[in-house]
Amino acid sequence: MFVAIHVQGASFTELLADSHHRGQNDSMPKSRHKDATKADDSIAEPKRKRQRANSPTTTGPESELHLDAPSDEFDDRNAVSDSQAAIVGQQDNAMSNFDEDVPAEAWWRFYPDVLSRKPEDDVTGPWCDGDFSGELAAPDDDESERQQQAETPAVHPQLANDTNELFVSSGGAWVQLRLPMPPGSLDMSTLKCVDPTVLADVTIRKVPVLRVRRPRITSDGFFEYSWGIVTEDMYYVHPNSTNMSPEELASLTVNDFAELEAKDPYYDRANHVNPTEGREDDEVVNSDGSAEAEMGIERSLVTRLVFSLNSDAFWRHDGDCPERPGSNFHQDSYATGRVFIASSGTNNIWDWTADRDQYYRIVLCSVKDKPYPPPGTHAMSSYYVPNHELEQYQYDVSIYLKTDIVNAALRKGIQVPGLKDQIASVLQILEARHKNSPPHLYVPNTILAGHALSPTPLGFQLELRDFQKRTLAWLLALERSRHARTIRIHHVVGLSPPAQQLFERTTMFGCPNWIRLGPGGMWANLATLEMAEDPSVWSDQQVGTAELECRGALEVSMVGAGKTVMALSLVTANPFRSARVIPWDDPQDKFKYLVSRATLIVVRSNLVMQWVAEAQKALPLGYKIVQVATIRDHLDLTWNDVLLADVVIISLEILQDTDYQNKVAELIRVDGGYCLPRAAYQQAPGNDMSADAWSRWKRWAQEPAPTDAVAFNDLMDAHVAQLHERTRALFGADKGCVIFDRVYWYRIVIDGIHELSHVQGARAYDEEAADTRTAETLLFCLKTRFRLGLTAALPSPMRPADVSALAEAVGVRNLLSTVADTQAFLNTHVRRSDPDLAILTVHFQTIWVDLTPAELDLMAPHQQQSVRSQLLMCNLRRQINDDVVPATGIMVKSDVPMDEPEEGKVGGAESTNYGSKIKALVQFVRRVVRADPTSKLILFSQFHQLTALMAHAFTEFGIGNVKLMGGNVISKRRAVTLFRNDPDMKVLFLSAEDSVLGLQLTEANHVVIVHPFLGESEAMARAYEMQGCARAVRAGQEREVTITRFVTRGTIEEELTARRNDLHRPQAAVDGVEVEESGVGN
Repeated sequence: MFVAIHVQGASFTELLADSHHRGQNDSMPKSRHKDATKADDSIAEPKRKRQRANSPTTTGPESELHLDAPSDEFDDRNAVSDSQAAIVGQQDNAMSNFDEDVPAEAWWRFYPDVLSRKPEDDVTGPWCDGDFSGELAAPDDDESERQQQAETPAVHPQLANDTNELFVSSGGAWVQLRLPMPPGSLDMSTLKCVDPTVLADVTIRKVPVLRVRRPRITSDGFFEYSWGIVTEDMYYVHPNSTNMSPEELASLTVNDFAELEAKDPYYDRANHVNPTEGREDDEVVNSDGSAEAEMGIERSLVTRLVFSLNSDAFWRHDGDCPERPGSNFHQDSYATGRVFIASSGTNNIWDWTADRDQYYRIVLCSVKDKPYPPPGTHAMSSYYVPNHELEQYQYDVSIYLKTDIVNAALRKGIQVPGLKDQIASVLQILEARHKNSPPHLYVPNTILAGHALSPTPLGFQLELRDFQKRTLAWLLALERSRHARTIRIHHVVGLSPPAQQLFERTTMFGCPNWIRLGPGGMWANLATLEMAEDPSVWSDQQVGTAELECRGALEVSMVGAGKTVMALSLVTANPFRSARVIPWDDPQDKFKYLVSRATLIVVRSNLVMQWVAEAQKALPLGYKIVQVATIRDHLDLTWNDVLLADVVIISLEILQDTDYQNKVAELIRVDGGYCLPRAAYQQAPGNDMSADAWSRWKRWAQEPAPTDAVAFNDLMDAHVAQLHERTRALFGADKGCVIFDRVYWYRIVIDGIHELSHVQGARAYDEEAADTRTAETLLFCLKTRFRLGLTAALPSPMRPADVSALAEAVGVRNLLSTVADTQAFLNTHVRRSDPDLAILTVHFQTIWVDLTPAELDLMAPHQQQSVRSQLLMCNLRRQINDDVVPATGIMVKSDVPMDEPEEGKVGGAESTNYGSKIKALVQFVRRVVRADPTSKLILFSQFHQLTALMAHAFTEFGIGNVKLMGGNVISKRRAVTLFRNDPDMKVLFLSAEDSVLGLQLTEANHVVIVHPFLGESEAMARAYEMQGCARAVRAGQEREVTITRFVTRGTIEEELTARRNDLHRPQAAVDGVEVEESGVGN
């Protein structure tokens, strides 16, 4: 049985906007968002006044922002001018804060607060909010009264905030001592820590300890044997070792531990060991009948780390293991002076020396989610402890700098031991925090950016909406004005070694250049670890700025906002006029390339026909549109087709096609195989500004034999030079001779730019090589005056490396992966529109599928596998049978009856062979088609394997279906055409492992999310799901659409579904009752 539930949710438009712009507008801090809005409004205000003076007030969403429509006489050049001013204003606004470093005090945490590598793990007390900047202020009286009224719990006396003790580092340590903890800090059901806190104040020493290797004695008085006699290591700590000088420690011998070892009860038991029968070779029997081990006892001195309590453990008398005052000797309790052995791999702890004590405070803290079972009933003495108990409990060792003492010493010229190591630790923590908490990068929308409305281009067959007119004005300003497309970024060429070191160690990782050691304290340079009273002494190490012309932009509007139409309107508004405007990077390139008037539009193979259809509907009559989707299209192509076209729409896959590559090699008469342009094998001069430029370049560059590439490109140069000599009048009509590599395109548009492997690789450096790697590299090397990337799926959260990768994909090679530089690019060269799309009602429902007991038993062994594997196991029932039956002889059969008798078996096909999930899908599709014979459904999965299995099952059950999965261009085109035009093809299977971005399938009125999707983040997982939904829910849809999720109860799918914030599972579903609740969104 399965349960169908209609779930109330947000509108589909809101879901689309949320899935694509989470981490942009929403992630922007409120204060910053307010400031940005205020700045943008100030830029746009003069324009708005002009508009209001000449235009009537309009109604609708945009009138709420007091933006009025322009008059009919509004000049395109005025719109471009206003947009150029808005872009420059955005640049100036960004540059006003460019030189502001990360606050040097933002990292301050004073005892007992802790600065963690993940901001969410910061440990702070009620005395401080965990973030300190500026000088300390006296508490406000009113605030104090409010705190008292709130009945804030009293702070433990030993946990009072001390602003003279600045947190600098922490590391893990393992000891045998279980310190008392405050009540409530443990989950009593698991004994794991839920509220970390400071437990003890300690001193660290490295001292010689006695290690004794001896035979182990069982509880019944025999030596313990395995293959041979079992030994144990025992460690003895000299009681005065933490107070000894280095000379005294060096003079210790084994004999100095004799008195301590004699107190060990082991030796009383060793005198009364019973002989073991059959072990005469290992034991000697004494005259009194006791046994003695032949191996004897080994003693040696080893250096170990020890902790000594500087004061009583903080929770000694009022914690969860309380002691009565004065009842125990300090070495048997948690009193001052107790010494215990510790293990730690942290250098700042292991290398500790006594001369550091006066400058630092060291405390032990409990660790969240670590177990702390209460100590056993056996006597615990830190003087002697068995090896297996040495690392029983884990604690954090937090080190605090005594700022008053340290700053006074530094001002006197005294070197503080270990200070540089501690400052280096601060830098590591700040780097980790930057990595674990990405900055709030912001993508402006066209309204707040202050762009004017450019009129719909003359002859364009579609009327642009206002948000599209603003986007067009922005793009025209970038294309027509070098000033508008130029930004300022860090200039790292020709830096001095100290400045280069400072930039690469701090700025590149989002860290301040220098930090201050407490209020009024000295300054520390995080790169050189030098100290200074005034950081101005390092002013020569700061990096200046330089101009960077960015001949590329990104349009990242939400799904359904008409990015295709937007790109085509740019083609119409700014067409090719003359080859004289071409910005040649090298004057010699004029003879190595053929100039085309065309805009090259690069799309996935399944979108070529869709783009052609859109271009025919939108571009002015008479515009020449050329499509290149297959190798046959290329063979029929002439140079005139390419050089004189207005638009060339090409599939990315054709650039990867070996037939195309072989044809190019044949044309230039090269002996070897095809090679890419020179830029694919060597970094161009000037592309070395970024500290990580080389590593990013290598993600898309190629590495063949250099001699082959040189010879190939030399022959290519000669071939194009010959074409120039022949002139187009002679070679223009030749078929099958076009070489896309050597065309200088007027403009390049890349649809679905986020799917390029180079962009994906910015988030996963172990990304497998894409099937279109060569094509992508060629795309990066093509020559053009401007590139436009289209996507509705920006990474979330968005990191500087993501922005740099996207910028490189549109030809901006020198953008540094810093917050300031990437935000400068976003401010001017990236725009989004969030229109309130008029979409018919969208219904949401979730269907819960119950697995059979047999299925659950088969899945149980796979619970420890990856989430992906578990997710596949929930769906691939036939795979379970194929794998399990040969090994066990057990065939899984469903014990849940079908809704109708004939559904159980169709044409000899047993639905139970495919499992409960696919059976439920078959039943659902049949009910939908029975209720409305005109219905068509998209079944969207994340995995090829599952898509293929579902298609096989539906074919067996006689349900007409096609799948858009793998295959060549022709098979994909055929699948889409059949689904659109054949009334018997009810189901189209889509897989997220194939590109579906931009595909319009408004023939479907049902979208089924077969299972919860996986993603790098929850936002990305939702974005993947919404991409499938957006194939049917988009502009042009004439029917109401129902989005259905299928979820397998009691599996990883239920856990993943619970994270989707628009889903709610009624109690009735838990009880197994079928519920029908209507829910819609607009």
